[in-house]
Amino acid sequence: MINAKELYEFFRDNERMCTAISDCSKCKIHSINCSIKLSTEKELETIINTVNEWKNENLRTRQSEFLKLFPDAQKVSGCLDICPMNLYHSMKGRCDSYKNCNACLKEYWNEIVE
Repeated sequence: MINAKELYEFFRDNERMCTAISDCSKCKIHSINCSIKLSTEKELETIINTVNEWKNENLRTRQSEFLKLFPDAQKVSGCLDICPMNLYHSMKGRCDSYKNCNACLKEYWNEIVE
């Protein structure tokens, strides 16, 4: 069963997709009926899969946005090798809540941005 957070994130992603596409006739789910309340189970499955596919293709993270400006920035294990404390002094003390630097870096740089 889907939890409230997942449902909230789904509706947020669906709204982002609708805003980004703007022309309903160009949307993959336009022919189904994008009014989720009136959809059948099969149509809902198609809508959910379409929104998730769009989200994965258009996901914006701190890292993806940073790399647009600095494409050659150093990465370790696929993650930017830049400590958040070097960018924001207010992040000091954050280290205590992580096992190691890699865990912190992955969480920080993979956070979704609007």
